[in-house]
Amino acid sequence: MSEIETRTSALKNKSSQIASPSNTSALEDTITELKVQLNNRDQELLSNDVEISGITELGGENLMSTVTVLSTKLGITLDKRDIVNVERVGLARRNRVEESTCDDDLSS
Repeated sequence: MSEIETRTSALKNKSSQIASPSNTSALEDTITELKVQLNNRDQELLSNDVEISGITELGGENLMSTVTVLSTKLGITLDKRDIVNVERVGLARRNRVEESTCDDDLSS
């Protein structure tokens, strides 16, 4: 019986240490610090994003090629390995030239 009482007492001590307010506070501080670090990393990743607008959308286009050609025309040395992801956002818009052609057809 003495052995069981000793083990029970040891488990009670251990559980009181785990649930102590100072330990909980330290864990909460660690969680807060990790959240701040994660937010900072997310912001750092976003700082590398570039948004380009005004380029006509073509069917079957190669966006990676479009970006590298644009960078060359701007005098920026950019290799395909420097680009992580390229994508169009928003709805596809028709070219303004095509819209005016359609309007001309309607007035005939």
